[in-house]
Amino acid sequence: MSSPQPRHVLGIVAAAACLLALAACGSDNEPTPQPTATGQGQVGEVTATPTGDTTGDTPTTAATTNGGGGGGGGGGGNQGPSYPGTAKDYGLAILQLIKGNDETKIVDLSGSSIYQYLQIHPEYQNADTTWNWASCTSGGTPTCYYFNKFGAYATVILDGSKLGQAHAVTAVTIETTTLSTSSPQGYLQGFLDAWRNGDTTKMHVYAVQSVIDWANTQTKPNGVGQASGKIWDCGSGKKCVDISSDFFAGAPQAPYFHFVVDATKLNAGQAQAMIGYVTGSPSDGHF
Repeated sequence: MSSPQPRHVLGIVAAAACLLALAACGSDNEPTPQPTATGQGQVGEVTATPTGDTTGDTPTTAATTNGGGGGGGGGGGNQGPSYPGTAKDYGLAILQLIKGNDETKIVDLSGSSIYQYLQIHPEYQNADTTWNWASCTSGGTPTCYYFNKFGAYATVILDGSKLGQAHAVTAVTIETTTLSTSSPQGYLQGFLDAWRNGDTTKMHVYAVQSVIDWANTQTKPNGVGQASGKIWDCGSGKKCVDISSDFFAGAPQAPYFHFVVDATKLNAGQAQAMIGYVTGSPSDGHF
């Protein structure tokens, strides 16, 4: 007859049985992984449709907490911030921070010298934050261009090797543009100057993408081409105005480019009021 087991031995056996039971069914009780924040800015981009809408969604700022956890064993603990992985989104993130002048976050994305530079340009903080992306160059030091709802345009230069990390921004500039609110001619003249100079960013300030795409298939007006002084209605809330390709002996010269302007955007001094174009050169005597 075997002797009875001590109580502490029975306790160990029972604990072992519980552990085996947990191992057998633990996989059914694991928590469902939750989405983590990326911190990448989101903003309405310029589209190929002639809507002229530049507001888009309100962008988010970068350097949010990354809940993805580190490698190896357990999650949790201290997790560092995550940063936009593309030049486009990194540029948007720094532009969104300028208005609030948050030193910690601005330095995190750029550096103390950039923050100090921004302090001698307090006018940057007055820029509307409806930033829209126009384009980025490629290479090791990508340069990205943006414009906002009221015609300001920004340039952000980055260190391509630091995308997805801190301190990728190496330079930021913002230039304001006073958009004509009184006449389509003045508005189109700004577009004409940008078109002649090949300044795509400024072209985006004045026109939607479809207009820019079409203009880039045409021969550029030369240095003395000008906007017409004549305006005519071409639909509800729309005005049409011409641009000449040349000007000679006191008279505009063909071919003429006929553009459609959104009168509401024009009157509000907003960007991308040029929403369409009319092909051909009708002999309507608008010049």
